[in-house]
Amino acid sequence: DRSHDHTGCGCEDGKGHLKEVNKYKEFETVEEGDYVDGMKTGVWTGYETQAGSSFKENYEAKKLISGERLKDGKTYLYTVSMEPPEYKGGQKAWNNFIASTTKYPAEALRSGAKGVVKTSFVVDSTGRIVDIIIEKSVASSLDEEAKRVLRYSSKWEPGKQRGIPIRVKYNQSFNFNF
Repeated sequence: DRSHDHTGCGCEDGKGHLKEVNKYKEFETVEEGDYVDGMKTGVWTGYETQAGSSFKENYEAKKLISGERLKDGKTYLYTVSMEPPEYKGGQKAWNNFIASTTKYPAEALRSGAKGVVKTSFVVDSTGRIVDIIIEKSVASSLDEEAKRVLRYSSKWEPGKQRGIPIRVKYNQSFNFNF
């Protein structure tokens, strides 16, 4: 679903100026800058057609030092190009929330239903959990309990791509055993 194209590269011995075009299904990103010793160095500039935004990044020996993205007249500053969404308090706090909030439904106990319910959901650009899907069902009462727990979650810190909040899909399993 992605093609990659290097143009205008006068790269010799790992040095030179490169224009990189990444084409995805519905959009493309274009970025260009200098390579030294085969690593991104100095100021790189680019744009993303889908987001309708431009960006400028500073690199030292391939490491992103700082970035600035302009979209709809607003500037977003960042130090990593992609940040995953995070529950307040991190992964350990999320695991604790799941463990302390999930209750074994009485109906499932009576019927002896047990197993792993696999879910997916999206953390939207505001940090809310939306689009909850049961990827692997066990029993309707267990599936509904997994959905209830996810709906009950407080807001997350949304994922960000080059400083701009984005929607990110997440997977979560619920292990029901007695």
